[in-house]
Amino acid sequence: MELDDIITELSSMPRETLVYKTIKGKRQPYLQWTESGRTKSRYVKCAEREVLLPVFAKKEELKRLYREKLEEITWSGNYGDYVAEQIAYGKSEHEQLITRKTEHGTFAVERDYVNSRQYHDKFLNLPVSHDVQERVYKETGRLLEYVDGRDEERMTVVSARTGEHIVDNFKRAGYMDHTSFTDNEYAKIKAYPGFVILIHNHPYNGRPSARDIISYAGDEHVKMSIAACHDGTLYALFAARPNVKDIYEELLAFEKERFRDQEYAEYIATTRLYQLNDGLGARHKLFDLRRF
Repeated sequence: MELDDIITELSSMPRETLVYKTIKGKRQPYLQWTESGRTKSRYVKCAEREVLLPVFAKKEELKRLYREKLEEITWSGNYGDYVAEQIAYGKSEHEQLITRKTEHGTFAVERDYVNSRQYHDKFLNLPVSHDVQERVYKETGRLLEYVDGRDEERMTVVSARTGEHIVDNFKRAGYMDHTSFTDNEYAKIKAYPGFVILIHNHPYNGRPSARDIISYAGDEHVKMSIAACHDGTLYALFAARPNVKDIYEELLAFEKERFRDQEYAEYIATTRLYQLNDGLGARHKLFDLRRF
């Protein structure tokens, strides 16, 4: 695998770390993560291990490959060539979409990448006019500028026809794992005489949640829903069947019987929803999600 491929695949892996603790003489697996500056962990139940342990084994293998590749280009004296290559392919600065900062942390936006031509050109894949592509690109930059370094989601909406800004929720408190509009904010969307494009950020760099997919499927005003990750990954929803909510709720009810942990049941149900969608033919997909 090439270094860029390894980085891309690593960015799609779970953010938690798998650790082992010795409890009553037995080595037991735990998931560990940092939240609001504090380290948290939870026990990995026996029923979960068949799904989770192979995922984290793959993550460790990717991290090993990443270290080897980085060491290879560094010790071979080719690191400067590698950087030059990234610049040549537009992976360094193209234009300053967002301002530069020296801050680094779990939720910091990858500013060099977001300011690159490669990031800009992702928006050329959106099925709208070139002017709207450019407006969506700029609006995504405004969003990422605002949320840089924050463990919270925000949302903004533009016209699918002209790209003009319609409404956002930047002026009130944000939430860690979801975002929404007030009745007054949503009224501006309903009052707009046409389709809109919804853009929100994902500080943990994950794919759209079941809630994202269901919200999109249930709103006839939204032509496209974009999730802009802090690492520069873009996800875009272009279509979703109305019954995706019913299917997800059936999956969730089943998983809640297996796991008492509501949050983990939602995680597994969402994983099953993606697996189900991946197994369907193009004409029968529950939703059309693309990653750029």
